[in-house]
Order: sequence, then structure tokens, then C-alpha cells
Amino acid sequence: MGGGPAGSTAARYLAQAGVDVVLLEAKQMPRHKTCGGGIVQRAAAALPSNMAIPWQRHCNTAELHVGTEHRFRVTRTAPILSFCSRAELDHELLRAADGAGAHIWSPCSALAVQHQGNRVELVTTEGRFTTEFLIIADGALSPTSLAAGWRHKPLYVPALEWQLFVPDDSLVKFGDAARFDVGTVDPGYGWVFNKGDHLSVGVIGMRHKVGGLKTALARYVESQGITQIRTKIAHGGVVPVARGRAPLVRGRVMLAGDAAGVCDPLVGEGIWGAIQSGELAAKAIINASPNPWQVQEHYESTMGEIVLSELRAARMLARVFYGQPDLRDWLMESFGQELTEALTDVMLGKTTYGDALFSLTHWVRLLGRHLLTKKSAAKTK
Repeated sequence: MGGGPAGSTAARYLAQAGVDVVLLEAKQMPRHKTCGGGIVQRAAAALPSNMAIPWQRHCNTAELHVGTEHRFRVTRTAPILSFCSRAELDHELLRAADGAGAHIWSPCSALAVQHQGNRVELVTTEGRFTTEFLIIADGALSPTSLAAGWRHKPLYVPALEWQLFVPDDSLVKFGDAARFDVGTVDPGYGWVFNKGDHLSVGVIGMRHKVGGLKTALARYVESQGITQIRTKIAHGGVVPVARGRAPLVRGRVMLAGDAAGVCDPLVGEGIWGAIQSGELAAKAIINASPNPWQVQEHYESTMGEIVLSELRAARMLARVFYGQPDLRDWLMESFGQELTEALTDVMLGKTTYGDALFSLTHWVRLLGRHLLTKKSAAKTK
């Protein structure tokens, strides 16, 4: 249930394996989703190789600004970010699932989920569907998971994006780099992406309740010197950055994508986790069905190894980055370029947050030694 990256990926893998699969999507595709449209390389690499991806442009340079004091710039030979319309990307992923043999029903909304022994019945606006396994991937708010019995929702954080159609000189100003500004909201960051014919400018608050996003975004736009705006299109939404206590599986029903809360808690990126969870859910069914307990064990173990361990490491980094500003500022002052390079390598898929966290722990130890040295020097005076 759900035609975003997780649902479409799961349906495609299942169909390619010869499984009879139906994909239900509540809205008529293509449909808008609040997203800066910057796809990190490790997510782009997981897209189908034969898919006609509607890229608007590729960006090999990123700038990270932390407050007004620290600025770091990274350039790589491969794209760090590739820009596209999320509506078009999701539509192409749905078409790839359709091309693999999945049956697509859209628009079709879920009304109820009924567990019936070795089957699951999904009651929808288009009738009743009976299935051996149900993968719920219907987004952050996930009404289908509520209907299926989930009560512990992921932790949501708010995001606001403006699509700004501006004169060419403003596009040229942001032409060669994706810009990120930590501290535009507290805690959180702002971004500016040049998407070719317009700018995507947005803010995301990395805590459940962060107020004043509209005011913060207006100030951010002004601070970037973006004053001549021909057209502004606003979009808002929530990003699930922590799963909480919600299980991934209940009987024959599985969660994937935003419904499973697998967005990156450091940067709010969700495409990589969505694609990974959709693929792993499908492979659990392919490799372990018809036994639901084996399917559950397979999905939970592979998700834990590949996705959840990565999100735990990212969460620890996020606690430093957003929850301990003094420590963060010292780290950025002392090792900012190295940290920026390491985080870029994560986005490129060359390393993991776990490795980056190990490096951060090393630098924190250096901080401890530095403070002890200063304390000892003060005592000898």
C-alpha cells in the first residue's frame, strides 16, 4: 500500500521474482510531495538502472555553513546530489513497477485492514483485496498502519519548502553548489538548491516541535539576497526521523519507507531508507514465505543490519550536531573540513555513519585531551 519509493521498489522486486503483486496508491500519480528534490548519490545508485530518471541537473559541489563563523566546501568528481521533481521521480518508479508486472490501482485508499489467519484483507475505496502479505508504505502519517493496529507513530519533524521562480542572475548565484545552513532554525537547517529553472529553498526543524518555520524561511530567503521573486509555490510536510517503539512487522503486515520511520535523523533524507526498506521487505517475502515468522525474522534482521544500524549512528551524530552546539562548534572549528568530507562520503555511499561516528568519537577524545592540557597548564602558572 503506497506508490512512493518504498512501495514501488517492493512491488518491482516482487514482480520480477514472479510474485503476483498489487500496488495501491491513494492519489493519482504524479502527485506532489514536500521534498527539496536533492537525491543523494547513495540513493540514486539504488534506483533501477534502466529507469528514465527525470534529472533536472547534477551537483558535484556542496557548501556547509554552520552559523556565521564556519563555511566548508566540498567538490567531487561524481554528483553529490542530483536534482529532480519528486512527483516525476515517484511516477517513474511506479511505472518501473508496472513494467515489471505489478498491478497498479490508483487512486485507491485503504479503509480497513483485517487479519484473517493466513491471509490479510485490505478494505479500500476500490473494493476488497485479500493477500498473503501486506507491505504498508503509504507515507509519514500512514493511515493504513493505524488501520492495521500500529499505535506508536514515528517522531515527526516539520519541513517547509518554497519553490522560487527568480531572474537568471539569482539562478547563476546558486549555480554550482548545493547550500546548507545549520542554525537557520534551532535545531535544524536551511537549504538552497538550484534546480535549473527555479530555486528550491527550505527549512527543516530537527525536533518534534519547532515553531515559526514560515518566518524563519522568509528570513533565510532574505539573508541569501533572494529579493526578486516572480512566483512562489509553498509546500509543507513532516519527516519521520525516529521509529520509536513501533515494530516493523505485525503478523503478515510489514512497514516500509516513511511509514517505518526510516528517514535520516541527521539530515532528514528519506529516499535511501525508503528504497532499502522496500527492497528488503520484498526479499523477505521472496526468500522466506509462506512462513510469516520467517518473513518477519528475515526482514527485521536485514533491516537491522543495513538500515537501522545506520540510522542509530546518524542519530548519535544528530544529538551532537543539534543538541550540543558548543561541542559541535568546537568540532567544526577544529575538524570542520574533515567532518564535511566524511559526511559527503556517507552521502556518496563510500562510507557509513558508523565509520563517521567512530571518527567523531576520536575527535571528542582529542577534545578531552585538549581540555586536560589547558587545565594542567593553568595549574602550573
